[in-house]
Amino acid sequence: MKYNKAQLIDALGSFTHDPLGFVYFAFPWGEKGTPLENFDGPDEWQVKTFKKIGEELRKGKTLAKAIQIAVASGHGIGKSAFSSLLILFAIATHENTRGVVTANTDTQLKSKTWAELNKWYNLFIGKELFTYTATALFSADKQYEKTWRIDAIPWSESNPEAFAGLHNQGNRILIIFDEASAISDKIWEVTEGALTDKETEIIWCVFGNPTRNSGRFRECFRKC
Repeated sequence: MKYNKAQLIDALGSFTHDPLGFVYFAFPWGEKGTPLENFDGPDEWQVKTFKKIGEELRKGKTLAKAIQIAVASGHGIGKSAFSSLLILFAIATHENTRGVVTANTDTQLKSKTWAELNKWYNLFIGKELFTYTATALFSADKQYEKTWRIDAIPWSESNPEAFAGLHNQGNRILIIFDEASAISDKIWEVTEGALTDKETEIIWCVFGNPTRNSGRFRECFRKC
């Protein structure tokens, strides 16, 4: 089905609290001539995680704390694809979404995490509504490009300001840490301290191998 711009915006908005429905709707699963022609949908673990996020979002903006998802994984289980789908869901289904994506190294962030987003952005039904660059994804409407955006930001212990300023009262915030076990505890603490906005949807997902016996990423699994 072909959508005009207004219809597309309405259709995407209908999935505000349904990330799994968004993923099936917004990408050409099984379509001949596309990279997804041999796939009928996301992997089973991705389906379960999208369902969990959807269930939490449907509780409403009175959530007492951020929706926190931690995935311990080896390489090649599709975490970069999952991150990309989550980024596109977050920004496309709620106006004025703000977000930050970081990884253990600048190289990982640019060549893996953010490069994977480019692949999914190019398959996304709503591509025309957003602009993708090497460091950000933001509204194609000039009026909103500063307030409706997700940025790829390398972390630095000596410069945690980007993570301290994560405020977006009344809207939606997305934070993704990739290869999270190597991200400084200080960045975790600064991020946690910034997530205090009331009546705001906050989704915080962390991915990686718990390579250290201590640290914030390892603690995610001790709590389970």
